This record gives sequence, C-alpha cells and structure tokens, in this order.
Amino acid sequence: MESWACFDSCERGLREGLQPALRSTWRAMQRPYTVVLDMDDTVVRDKDGRRESVPWLPVLKDVLCDGGWDHNMRLVLVTARGRGAEAETQAEFYEATNWQVPIERVICREPGALDPDNHRDAALFKELGRQVAASPEAPLAATVGDMWWDVSPADYHEEREALGDYDDTKTYVCMGPDLCVGVKLGDR
Repeated sequence: MESWACFDSCERGLREGLQPALRSTWRAMQRPYTVVLDMDDTVVRDKDGRRESVPWLPVLKDVLCDGGWDHNMRLVLVTARGRGAEAETQAEFYEATNWQVPIERVICREPGALDPDNHRDAALFKELGRQVAASPEAPLAATVGDMWWDVSPADYHEEREALGDYDDTKTYVCMGPDLCVGVKLGDR
C-alpha cells in the first residue's frame, strides 16, 4: 500500500504536500501535464442553503499558480454531476473562483451509467474520468478531491475504509510511482 502523508488542514496538505511535489517534478520537466479537480466540496460547497467557495480555495489556486500560471498545465474538472452540466459546471467554477484559467475539459457522468450515491459506481466513474483526462502528451500529474475515490483507484477506497486507519477530517497526500500526486482533502 502507498504511504499517505497526513496533514491537519487542507491548506497544509496543499502547501506542504502538493506544491513541492509539482515543483520538483512536473514544473521542473517543463512539459505538458494534467491536473484533475473534483468540483463539489473541492472547489464549491453548499452552506446554509447557498453555494460558496471552499475555505481552502485561495491556497489551491496559489499552489496551482505557483510563480504564475504554468502554461504546460491542463486543468480538467471531473464531477459526478450528470451529462449536460458541463457548461454550467465551468461557469460555476469561474464564478466561485474568480479565476480565469483555461479549463481543458469538464467530464460529467453519463445519465444512468453510474450512480453517484453508490460508492463503487462513484469510484469507477472517477477513475475512468482521470484516465480520460490524461493523455500521453499530458500525463496525470495531480488529482485533488474531497473523497478517496477522487484521488485513488476504485478498489482503494474500500481497502482504506476496511483498515480504518485514517481520520476523514484530515488531508492526505501521496505521490504514486507514476509521479501523480493524490490529494484527499479533509473538511478543514
């Protein structure tokens, strides 16, 4: 099993886990790479009946724009929202983030194909979404989300839950052998 570093906040996980990993690998290589973000509870969330940016969004933006926007980075949103919500999702991303960076693609779930409320289906969809997002020209460098299935293989979530060795309020960061950094955000 891979080793996941644990951080007490999303901000620390992003700054001390994701940022140095991107700096030392993908940014240093100066070649195209892909970063996948989940949307709900990673970029925006529901609070008191309204949508708002997540509190750690400024840090996420800062980490991804470390030293300025890297034109080699391809940003892809993979969301369990239903097919047809791509334009709305992209517009909500821009409104919530006030960040006019190019989004390479928004990948939404096929209607009826996978149930976003079923953990196994959600994990399979997210894994397939990451595979579609990456390409030989721009490999997957990082994937950031609030759920284990946003950042790891479909079967990994079940293994992780069975172990019971994590605190879901904390943020976990791991670099895989393919140099892809997974960031599982906590709730603070």
